[in-house]
Amino acid sequence: GGVPGGRVGASSAFFGVLDIFGFENFAHNSLEQLCINYANEKLQGHFNSVVFKAALADYAKEGIAVPADLPFTDNAATVAAIEARPAGLVWLLQDTCSFAKATDDSFADTVEDKLRASGALGRPAKGSSAKAAGRAFTLKHYAGDVTYSVTGFLVKNKDPLNEDLQVALSESRKPLVATLLQHAHAAGGGAKGFKGVMSKFYGQLDSLVRQLSTSKCTFVRCIKPNARMEAGVVDKDHVVSQLSACGVLEAIAITRAGFPERLLCAELAPQFGMLIHPEQVPQDLSDDAARVLCERIFAKAGLARGGDYELGHRKAFFRQGAFARLRDARRRETLAYA
Repeated sequence: GGVPGGRVGASSAFFGVLDIFGFENFAHNSLEQLCINYANEKLQGHFNSVVFKAALADYAKEGIAVPADLPFTDNAATVAAIEARPAGLVWLLQDTCSFAKATDDSFADTVEDKLRASGALGRPAKGSSAKAAGRAFTLKHYAGDVTYSVTGFLVKNKDPLNEDLQVALSESRKPLVATLLQHAHAAGGGAKGFKGVMSKFYGQLDSLVRQLSTSKCTFVRCIKPNARMEAGVVDKDHVVSQLSACGVLEAIAITRAGFPERLLCAELAPQFGMLIHPEQVPQDLSDDAARVLCERIFAKAGLARGGDYELGHRKAFFRQGAFARLRDARRRETLAYA
């Protein structure tokens, strides 16, 4: 599936499904794996932004203290090492392919020179088959280190038309076929206008992430129960490694350490005001008045500030299970009046 890249009818509303591969790390990794892992890295950054950074920003905006040791791993350095101009891998590969005498080795030299100081560049593991086969570089991905062999990088990025195919197309009597050949030459033509596979991939991925950033996203993580494709078998270590690699365990840890439920005090006071006021609480309370009422309401429900909840400038932040206790208190009060 995919997210629509253009206009959907006459409305900006749409329902899209984005289905992606997981990270790939084989004995030999090349440009294909780099593109796949780049897409996953970029989308993992979007997931981090939505799930982690948005929550932390909300805490900061409301003046709520957040534990300093929350287990958040930011992958911005790895994304930058791949796509940042002018020294990201996308553009280093693009520039290298623009030189007629460039080789895979000269690309490897450029990567080592330009990204030497990057915290995202690692060292190939001892005994790595990619390193043994020739020049290689290692990226510290969110899901783990991956070593890429540069052998064949330039040819794959240029993606030239097969010579036999060019001859067959050029001899065609169909005007449309001849036009297709002209377009193909234009797309892969001179150094100045050259656009490689990875730079095109960057443009498409950037467009996708921009679309996602303006959409409301729900994340579904598919987990393989075991590596042997056997029914009814759950390999705990295999499952946990996948949950860790895609950031689910960190999301759970942050939720538990922080405040999983956050609501506006101005909305809470009218809903739970019956705990302190038999009469109806007005709907148009100021933020300050709502905060004062909420503190009294929460105390009546047996919630302790600092332990069960915190009050921000406009919102109430509840620890795990605290909001359920507040609802239970309201239910008991309602039954008492029945």
